[in-house]
Amino acid sequence: FSYVGYILKKYIFNDKGYLVTGILGGIYSSTATTIVLAKKASSGNTPNLFVSSIIIATALMYLRLLGITYAFNFDIANKLLLPFLALALFTFLTSVFFYKKSKADTLNSNTQNEDKNPLELSTAFLFAFLFIIMAVVTHFVLSRYGNVGLNVLSFIVGFTDIDPFVLSILSSKFDVTPASASTAILIATGSNNILKAFYSYIFSKNSTGKRSAGVLIILGILTIGIGFVV
Repeated sequence: FSYVGYILKKYIFNDKGYLVTGILGGIYSSTATTIVLAKKASSGNTPNLFVSSIIIATALMYLRLLGITYAFNFDIANKLLLPFLALALFTFLTSVFFYKKSKADTLNSNTQNEDKNPLELSTAFLFAFLFIIMAVVTHFVLSRYGNVGLNVLSFIVGFTDIDPFVLSILSSKFDVTPASASTAILIATGSNNILKAFYSYIFSKNSTGKRSAGVLIILGILTIGIGFVV
């Protein structure tokens, strides 16, 4: 998933505009894409276009996580299908709303940001290390504190890279039900949206940051709330 997004963006759609950056960047890292776009938005030009691009990266994140979940665990994926599709649709429509308010057709944009190959050895080793750590930590938390501890851990993990945590749940034989695993994944995803809201506000330092941060915080709270009712 990550490498396909990287190849498309780097070699095919490299100069096609900020919205494409958000779409393709969301396939492999909505957090990194949010930072890149927020920094570029600091110039203050066409804030609604940058807001739309940042938000649509999160829409693709929901779909990417759903695809990864189906690749590992159908039971959990089926639990997440409707919540993730609904959240992705809501996020996409919000992005379209801001895109229509922008002057995208008059913007001469370029997206020459320094994206890293997600299959570089350094990335692979780091991901493997994080995967092992998250598997150990998740096992410890579940054995000591049960589902409540898992939910707290999920919220904390959301402020880092959630992929190792999600994969550790999906690919390991933890004593956790599909419903509890789905809740944990949704909570982690929601808190990750709150982290992106912080990044967006800090790095853009203008109306782009305020608008995108507001939307991302709403998405974060909504995603976490859905996690407790699936």
